[in-house]
Amino acid sequence: MSFFTTPSHTHYSLSLTGVRADYSSTPAKRVAEVTSTTSYDTTLRLFPVTETNALGHTLTRSYDLSTGNLLSETGPMA
Repeated sequence: MSFFTTPSHTHYSLSLTGVRADYSSTPAKRVAEVTSTTSYDTTLRLFPVTETNALGHTLTRSYDLSTGNLLSETGPMA
């Protein structure tokens, strides 16, 4: 699944498992490409358990899968 907007040409694509594969923002001239990834729990594939931004900073979360409540969050500024 991919999303596109203009004129900034922002897009990202998702793999079949729901992991955001890449993200890039391109003004009139391609200035920079930004990559971030999100991984979801392996049981229900509903809850984002890790997110890594373009700077390599990783945010890790754990959830109670029966209630959906956030149990813990570790990472930069968590």
